Amino acid sequence: MGEVRSLRERFFAPLDVLADSLVSRLKDRMLRNAGYLFGVTLVGAGAGFVFWGLAARLYDTAHVGLASSVISIVQLLASIAVLGLGAGLVRFLAESRRPQRLLNAAFTLTALVALLCGGIFLMGIKLWSPTLAILAAKPIYALGFAFLISVSSLSALLQASYLARRDAKYALWQVLCLNGLRLVLIVALVGFGAVGIVAALAIGTAIADGLGLLRFLPRVQPGYRPRPDWSRRVLGQLIPYSIGNYTADLLYRAPLLIVTPLTLELMGSEASAHVYVAWMIGSLITSPALALAQSAFAEGSFAPGELRPTLMRAGRYSMVVTIPLACAAGLGAPILLGIFGANYADSATTLLRWLALASPLMAFTSLYFSALRVRKRVGEMILLAGLICTVTLAYPFVVLESPQLHSMAVGWLIGQALVSIVGMRAVFFNVKRKATHPAAVDIDRVVSQIEEHPKILVAIPCYNEADFIAGVVRGALQYADRVVVVDDGSTDGTAQAAEAAGALVVRHPTNLGPGAAARACLQVGREVGAEMLVTLDGDGQHNPEEIPEVIAPLQRGEADLVIGSRFLGKDNNVARYRKFGIDVITFLYNLGTREHITDAQSCFRAYGKNSLAKLEIGEDGFGFSVETLVQARRAGLRIREASISCLYHEQSHSANPVLHGVGVALMVVKHRLKNWV
Repeated sequence: MGEVRSLRERFFAPLDVLADSLVSRLKDRMLRNAGYLFGVTLVGAGAGFVFWGLAARLYDTAHVGLASSVISIVQLLASIAVLGLGAGLVRFLAESRRPQRLLNAAFTLTALVALLCGGIFLMGIKLWSPTLAILAAKPIYALGFAFLISVSSLSALLQASYLARRDAKYALWQVLCLNGLRLVLIVALVGFGAVGIVAALAIGTAIADGLGLLRFLPRVQPGYRPRPDWSRRVLGQLIPYSIGNYTADLLYRAPLLIVTPLTLELMGSEASAHVYVAWMIGSLITSPALALAQSAFAEGSFAPGELRPTLMRAGRYSMVVTIPLACAAGLGAPILLGIFGANYADSATTLLRWLALASPLMAFTSLYFSALRVRKRVGEMILLAGLICTVTLAYPFVVLESPQLHSMAVGWLIGQALVSIVGMRAVFFNVKRKATHPAAVDIDRVVSQIEEHPKILVAIPCYNEADFIAGVVRGALQYADRVVVVDDGSTDGTAQAAEAAGALVVRHPTNLGPGAAARACLQVGREVGAEMLVTLDGDGQHNPEEIPEVIAPLQRGEADLVIGSRFLGKDNNVARYRKFGIDVITFLYNLGTREHITDAQSCFRAYGKNSLAKLEIGEDGFGFSVETLVQARRAGLRIREASISCLYHEQSHSANPVLHGVGVALMVVKHRLKNWV
């Protein structure tokens, strides 16, 4: 007996450890709520499949078509009516002194916007959906249509309210109630045709909402009573944040919404079907990670001081789930797609593998967005969502000559990579800019050699440009009173070549970065009292003979800062991938401004005295180029552009395109939009 007991203990010991581990994990509120949210997704998807399967078997095909169109429109209008208020509730409910008023104000606003959306749609129904004109012809149908929009939008807000109180099990209960009722009702109302299908959803949603308002919500928010509320003070705080979240979400989801119809137009209906199925499977891979990000958002809103450890914990869980799913989907792509048909596997396997590769990056992106929501830095989230959207949609057409079925997935991966690296640096690794030691720059020695205040000073930051710097210096001396070269730790004799050509040289003992070198250039210009400072690269890509054209707006008193643009008509050999990156960065810089520029990354610039006094480079990396533009705009400086040529050659120094893009994105995020709502 003792041997049997010992054997049994050895056999069950690992199971006991596993059980204890699972129990401890279930005590983690964040993980538990993420599980409930994932359950909401699974129940909704599964019940939807059964619901439409029953409809297809029990109802006439024409009735199913009409009902599905009505329900799709209702879902679209309800998503608009919510206005992102769900995110607002999650963020503000935990810190609200009057949570009941906050809830009721959000519900009231959503109901009114839902009725407004329904009314506008019905008034123009003959224009955008003549087939459904019967909805406006009969008052009972019109009322039912508006009612379904209202209860659908309210359902979404109720689920957000449970999450805001960190008790998402009620969201799962509500979804179970809604879907159970609609499955029963679609059978009970079979004799009513399309009206029966729509009514099954409307009645089920309304009853579930009633349970939520009267039973579930009072449990997570004690003392809650539903009543209309229109508190301007409450809504004034809630609306800007919520609409900002809504905008970011719309930008983020735009590629997912556009990819199928765009493929239909470019490649035909068969390719469109393949794309739809592959992206659908790809979205399932990231569903658990998105649920964890939502749960982390709620936890962070409740305890902002614990945000970083919360995100670290959520990140570990996300990777534990997402990476195996991504590997399974990538390796098993032909099998998964083959379920839908052999042609799906033949056509979309590469596409699904790209999406699987992007899924861990999406997990990091979603967590970073949760961090930005908690910190109320919605503007940065809008920018980053716009970056993902722009890269995804532009990549197939700007970088590639002939887009393929998987092209947008590659763009999606690149966009996710840029933003996820930003997130990992800012949240998980807490990277800070390295400080440049004052002793590293011997500016005083150089400044002491410039006796008079130069009218035109040319400063050239460079690193290992011994082959080109002498020619650049000699060319610049034709138009400048003095030329200063900032040698950023070169090891190839750059400093000696520059001095031999007639330049004064500021030496960095080690390579501190292009931003640090540019900072030294501006510092020299300030300390010697230059009227105009011109900067250009030392690798020969800029033509010193164009200095007069670049400084002309300063001389005419039209500008404080002049950017030499490579894209205003003169010859250049900028590679397509480089041009694409510059265009994206410039677009993000121009976003929301009246005066646009064409080249935010050019380092051929002319600074007037006013700009030298007000601009202070803080970044050591390539992001300084956008940082100075952001500072100039905030300071009210006049920014103009002058056309320049540009000649890249095989020895031109350039950062890795991805790292360069990430660095610039960080600067845009940090400096351009840090004060947004």
